[in-house]
Amino acid sequence: MTAPPGRLVVASPDDVIAHSDELVEIYAEAFSQPPWSEEPSRVDMFRRHIPAYSRRKGFAAVFAEGDGQIVGFALGARLTSAAWWWKDVASRLTGSQVETWLADCYELIEIAVLPQVQGKGIGGGLHDRLFEDVTTKTALLSTHPKADRALSLYRSRGWKVLIEDFLYSPVASSRLIMGFELPGS
Repeated sequence: MTAPPGRLVVASPDDVIAHSDELVEIYAEAFSQPPWSEEPSRVDMFRRHIPAYSRRKGFAAVFAEGDGQIVGFALGARLTSAAWWWKDVASRLTGSQVETWLADCYELIEIAVLPQVQGKGIGGGLHDRLFEDVTTKTALLSTHPKADRALSLYRSRGWKVLIEDFLYSPVASSRLIMGFELPGS
């Protein structure tokens, strides 16, 4: 696989907080595009969650830099029963699936890339670098079922759909919950 354009930088929790305004702008631009079409309230929710994400066990962040600015990022952390969506996911899985997928799990919280540089391998580079140091057996993420680029990226890395019609709330649109068995697990 070829390296994405620009530079990937592992970021500390303090880096994430210091650059949170830039990350929120990237998030807003990336997820205001169809099929996501995120409302401003979702962007604000992401802004509010950044400090909590950065304090989670196993938190990791990678920034993609290009032309002297951050053009994309990936965030992840261990997924435990303390995470706000863990119980909702667990309720949709069988007992053996909960043990397989949630007992030793990492959450891919977000990958976001500015629309003008999407399709250049940056998302794949962010994904791969984020998972280089992850030691859990599995990982989970949620994505839009019509996010073709994201789905292509995840499927090419070995992610598979675990739940097809997951709703975070009665007003949210349906999402896919995807699982990934980490190499060597």
